[in-house]
Amino acid sequence: MTNESCGKLFTAGELARMAGGSVRTIRFYDSKGILKPVTHSDSGYRYYDERSAQQLQKILMLKFAGFSLEQTQRVMCSDSDSLKLSFVAQKKLLTERKEHIEDIISALDEIQEAEGEELWQRLSELMQSTSQKEKIFVQYADDSNLQRRINIHAYSTGEIPWMEWVFERLNICDGMRILELGCGNALLWRENISRIPNGVSLYLTDYSQGMADSAENSMREFDSDLTRRDISIKFGQADANDLQLDGEYDLIIANHMLYHVKEQRQLFERIRELLADGGRFCCTTIGERHMYELNCMLREFSREINTPFFDMASKFSLENGGQALSQVFSSVESEKHDSDLTVDDPQALYDYLYSYPGNVKQILEKRGGELMALLEERIRKEGAMFITKSQGIFICKK
Repeated sequence: MTNESCGKLFTAGELARMAGGSVRTIRFYDSKGILKPVTHSDSGYRYYDERSAQQLQKILMLKFAGFSLEQTQRVMCSDSDSLKLSFVAQKKLLTERKEHIEDIISALDEIQEAEGEELWQRLSELMQSTSQKEKIFVQYADDSNLQRRINIHAYSTGEIPWMEWVFERLNICDGMRILELGCGNALLWRENISRIPNGVSLYLTDYSQGMADSAENSMREFDSDLTRRDISIKFGQADANDLQLDGEYDLIIANHMLYHVKEQRQLFERIRELLADGGRFCCTTIGERHMYELNCMLREFSREINTPFFDMASKFSLENGGQALSQVFSSVESEKHDSDLTVDDPQALYDYLYSYPGNVKQILEKRGGELMALLEERIRKEGAMFITKSQGIFICKK
């Protein structure tokens, strides 16, 4: 079939054979909006052109390079410079995975020397450690999951937005040297860009190099303003479980990430060493009832769902975090942010739940329609879903 405006056209089957793929794959990419047909026949058949074939080749090359579907969607819309940055970030992520696999191989060599129950115990410890790292790799490869969780907080009932509330309690002064652990996509600084004092030096780090790259990209639009106010900022990868950083800082920040840290006492002691005299460590976390109603609904929806978010508060929360911090820091104060959620958009709730680590995505790929129907029905009956938010900050002095 040909068309004067489009040139030669191909069916989905012909396009699949040209690229070495399958018709099912072509249809899947169509449903996700990254490979749309250029036209349809009267009977509904999809038709593609030469540009479609080139587009498909690019998608398959990105898949081969380990890019997720969401990453691929963003990369396909990027300019050349952004594309290069995406490749750099992906290379670093794959390097991290390679190093992780090499660590597992070394650990397995050591385990072989054990015997009896000790062998099984050490294998269990390795499996738990490996599982946790893999979840973090997937969850924080880029900022897509983080952004889904951020979006729901637009429905907050609090008088002061969370990031503004946190910034006020940091008490940042001109010329301070600041280190942030787990910077995410730098939302704290983007939301308060005009309030950052002159001469401040920021070092923003994250466990994921991909996330650190997202933070750097998101701050570029402020370059001229930051330069004018003599504010320096650099980005890097840092593992809070083994913090290999030098320098001296007036303020160290950790936002909603300490529940991921296995050796918390070791990290706190290292943070204390990095603080200058009079320096402070400010960390935010959640409480035991954070997102309680939504988590209960997810549990009731499927007992097969397994996500670290269900017991995250047990690892470092507003209720138990103060005791752990007091063992290292001379003074520890806490304050809770007064804010809950009233959400009247079922899609916002669904997107938030879809962002959960663990097996949530896999289950929702099969039963997402059922969950959406439940959310829509609840909002239809109640007008909006009330969700408890429990989060706050610890302010520690060296």
